Amino acid sequence: MKDDNAYNFRVIDYGDSVQVRLYSTPVLRGGQVSKLDRLQLHDVSDDEFDELLEQKRQERSINSSVNRTKNSIYAVARANEWEFFVTLTFDRSKVDSSDYNLISSKSRKWLNHLKTRYAPDLKYLAVPELHADGKHWHIHVLLSNIGSIKLEDSGIVKAGKKIYNLPGWKYGFSTASMIESSERVSSYICKYITKELATLTQHRKRFWSSANCVRFKDCVSDEFLDDPGLIFEKYGDSIDYIKKVKCPVVNRSVTYVEISKEVKTEKL
Repeated sequence: MKDDNAYNFRVIDYGDSVQVRLYSTPVLRGGQVSKLDRLQLHDVSDDEFDELLEQKRQERSINSSVNRTKNSIYAVARANEWEFFVTLTFDRSKVDSSDYNLISSKSRKWLNHLKTRYAPDLKYLAVPELHADGKHWHIHVLLSNIGSIKLEDSGIVKAGKKIYNLPGWKYGFSTASMIESSERVSSYICKYITKELATLTQHRKRFWSSANCVRFKDCVSDEFLDDPGLIFEKYGDSIDYIKKVKCPVVNRSVTYVEISKEVKTEKL
């Protein structure tokens, strides 16, 4: 059943390219409870209905927060060209990596120190990730314009990529690898924003980026398509690549379709 307040097709113009997103299930605008949700609750009591409806509203609030954060990260990541993907871990004998505020402060200060001391044009975008233990944190960072920041060859090669270490990171262990596609790494880094992270970091910054990162307001349009497959028929010859991403937080998958910048998408 179609909900008039939902969409399953979104077009985003990033200036130098166009991205289409196809959603496996409809996305509701404004975090509202859909008509479908209401119909699914038709056989419960009034008190149960109110309680379940409030639960759904709270779930949608968290999911909306996750999506807003992902969209904000993606917008910064996509607007810039990146050279290195870095992971920073913390030695627990030196830093209490369960303290989110502490690891955020340490990593921000270190990145700004690099910018001041070694790379005045350094750009960075940092996103935290929770360890599998659900308690401790590490940081993923996109870097470009690294100036004279020192990288050491670790002697390790993964998936054909040479792995480096950053000897200047004194709080624990670090790895860095060359980025092949800024577009693809922009999608990849968003996967670290989860429902659990959003819940644990309420009212705190969930990512940080250098002031010199390019920022722009993307041009967005969305609608509901009865047959999303029309996008492939219409732009098949102009599609650069397609990637499908599962989003368990909202129980849907998103298919990202990159369309050549020369092509202007039209209403389907």
